[in-house]
Amino acid sequence: MRNHKTLLLSLTLNLVFAGMLLFVQGRGPKPMTSVTTGEVFAPTNEPVIPAATVVETAPSNAVPTVIPFQWAMLDTNNARAYVVNLREVDCPEHVLRELLVAKLDKQFRPKLQTAFVNYEPWVGRDRRDADRKIERGRVAGLRGEQAALIRELLGYDWNSEVSREWNREESAGVFLGFLSDLKAQQVMAQVMASVQRIEEQFPFFETRIVMDEDLESFGSFRRGISTELGKLLTPQELDELETRAQLGLLFSDKIHLEGMDPTGAELRAIMHASLGYQDVLAAVLLERFQRNEGPDTSPKWREFETTVSASLGATRFADFQRAQDKDFREAFEFTKRQDLPKAVAVTLYDAQRNAEAQRREIATDQTLTPEERKIALEVLQTATAASLATTLGKQFTNYFNGKGQWIKQLSSAANVRRTSQEYRR
Repeated sequence: MRNHKTLLLSLTLNLVFAGMLLFVQGRGPKPMTSVTTGEVFAPTNEPVIPAATVVETAPSNAVPTVIPFQWAMLDTNNARAYVVNLREVDCPEHVLRELLVAKLDKQFRPKLQTAFVNYEPWVGRDRRDADRKIERGRVAGLRGEQAALIRELLGYDWNSEVSREWNREESAGVFLGFLSDLKAQQVMAQVMASVQRIEEQFPFFETRIVMDEDLESFGSFRRGISTELGKLLTPQELDELETRAQLGLLFSDKIHLEGMDPTGAELRAIMHASLGYQDVLAAVLLERFQRNEGPDTSPKWREFETTVSASLGATRFADFQRAQDKDFREAFEFTKRQDLPKAVAVTLYDAQRNAEAQRREIATDQTLTPEERKIALEVLQTATAASLATTLGKQFTNYFNGKGQWIKQLSSAANVRRTSQEYRR
C-alpha cells in the first residue's frame, strides 16, 4: 500500500511539474531567481525554445545560452520561502495547497512517530497511562504547530485529508453542496481542526468525568467554532450550514420522520426549528455523557414542537408527532419489511392506540367485578386480533408473533393490575 501511494504521489508531482514548466514558458517576460545559486534569469521578448531544439543563428564561435526550468529553482525545505517561490510563478492555488501540505506532512511525519515502549512487567498501569498521556500531548502539540503554519501561509485551515474526504464522501455533498468547492473544503478543514482541539483542551473526554463548569467551557468553545466559520461564510451561508448540520439529529434518535415523507421545504423547516432544541455538534460530542431515555418532555422540546406546528400546519404536524411514537415506528418498520403501504402502518398504530385506551378504561372501571373485567378484556383482545387479521391477511401471523405482541398483552393479568394501581395513584 505504501509503495502504491508513493508511486501515485510521484506521478502526481511529475504531472504538476510538467504543467508548471509549460505554464512558466508561456508566461513571457518575468524574471526568475534561482533559490540555489541566486542567479537572476532575465526574460526576453523572444519565444522560449526547448533546449533540445535550439538553432544556432549566431556566429559559429558563439555559444547559445538556454537555461531550462528546474524544480530546484523553486524547491526548498523552508515552507515560507517555498510558498513565496510557488506564488512567484503564479502556481494555481489548489496546486500550491497540495504541494505545501504534502511537503509539511513529509517534514512532520518523522516527528509524529510514536516509539514503541516495552514496559517491564512490574511497571504499573498508572505509569503507562501517564506516559501515554504525555505522548498524546506531544503529538497534539506537533499537529497544532503544523496546522498553525498552514493557517499562516494559506490564510485558512487545511490538511491532507480534506480533498480526499470531499471527493470520497457523498455525505459531504449533502451538507456542503451549496458552497463552492473551495469554501466547502475550507469549512471541512476548519471543523476538523476544531474537533482535534476539543479533545486536547477538555480532559473530561478522557476521564469521562464531566462537571457543570466543563459544559459551560465547552459551550463557549462551541460558540467560537461558529464565530470562526462566520469569518469564512456569509450570514446566509452560515445559517444554511448549521441548518443542514442538524440533519444529524435524524441519526441520533432525537427526531424521527418515519412515514412522514416530508417535502424539502418541510424538512428544512423542521431542521431549522431544531437549532433551538439541540446543537448537533455538541450532541454528538457529549452524547457519551448525556443520554435521554424515553420521550423528551423538556421545555426545549415543547418549544421545538410549537415552532414545527406553526411551520407545518395541524395535519402535517400530526404526522410529525406520530413519527415520534415508538409504537408507530415499530408498525411502520413491519409494514416496510412486508412491502405493505404506509396506510397499513397507520391502521396498525391507530388500532393499538384505541385498544390500549379501551384496556385502560376496562381495567380502571370500578363497577366491574374481577370476572367481568377479565371477560371484557378477552373480548377486546379477540376483536382486535380479528380486525387486524382482516387488515393484514397472511402477514397477520408474522405480526402477531413479532411487533404485535401488544395484542397478547391486552388481557394480561399483570397489565390489568399495573393499570389499576396507576389509576389509584
